This record gives sequence, C-alpha cells and structure tokens, in this order.
Amino acid sequence: MNIKKTITSLSIVCSMALMPIKALSSQYVSFNNNVKTIQKTIINHIDFYKQICDSLYSDMKFNFNSFMCCQHGIIELDEIKKFKKEIKILNKIISVSKERMEKKGSELKDFDAKVYYASVALKSAIEQKLNPDFVKIFGAYEGKEIDIIEYAKGVLKAEEEIKNAVY
Repeated sequence: MNIKKTITSLSIVCSMALMPIKALSSQYVSFNNNVKTIQKTIINHIDFYKQICDSLYSDMKFNFNSFMCCQHGIIELDEIKKFKKEIKILNKIISVSKERMEKKGSELKDFDAKVYYASVALKSAIEQKLNPDFVKIFGAYEGKEIDIIEYAKGVLKAEEEIKNAVY
C-alpha cells in the first residue's frame, strides 16, 4: 500500500513537472486575439493560437485525470506551495478565457471554451487533493475517463448554487 502511494505521488509530481501549462498559459494569456490585429497579421497566428489552446486542453485533461485517480491528498508543504502557485496560474487562465469567450464575434470561442472548462476542472481537482478531509471521505475516482468539460460545468453550477443559497 505504501509503495502504491509513493508511485501515485511520484506520477503526479512528474506529470505536473513535465506539463507545459506555465509556458503555454503565458502564451495564451499574452496572445492578442483582437480581430483587427489578426486580420493584419498572417493567418498562421490563428493556427498558432488554436495549437496553444489544444495543447493546454490536452495537458490539463491528462493532469486532471491523474489527480482524480490519486488516492491520497497533497500534504507535503513544498508540494502544497507549488500547487497553490498552479492554482493562481489557473485562475488567470480562467479569467482570460472567460473574458475571451464573452467577446462578441470571436471565431475562437470554442477553443477558449475548452481552455476555460479544462482550467476549471483541473483547479477543482487540485483543490480537492489539497483538502485532506475531502480525500479521506471520497478517495480516488475509479471509473471510466471523465468528460472534463461536463465535470467543469457541474463544478460551476455547484459553485453558483452555493453562492445563491439562502441560509
């Protein structure tokens, strides 16, 4: 049992260390998708933007599934600090992608939506693993691969219901 915990912990640390979210997220956040700017530049910028979005989505989906299958929480202080930094990066991606999704006339809304929902889902999975009580109660997910977009929509709906709850 202890070796299983060590292997799972190591795989999560490795996946987060190898994941290019930091590099890709800075490209995503700084990318200017103003319609006039894109029209004046080469079409390759749109393809590059789509590649960034697809790469972010794929990486976040992989890491989300890794976190969901992990049977223990994150308890090491260094790891907690690292993942809190990752949450800050995800918050920035969430705000930028939401803003871009809400822009009228954006032909890239679908790509921004994938990034938005993947970010929400990954942030939720990390926060769950940072809460030792949550992990003790619910443990790890042991089913088929989760639809990350539907999961994120459920998280957002639950957050909205909690926000609007009357006590």
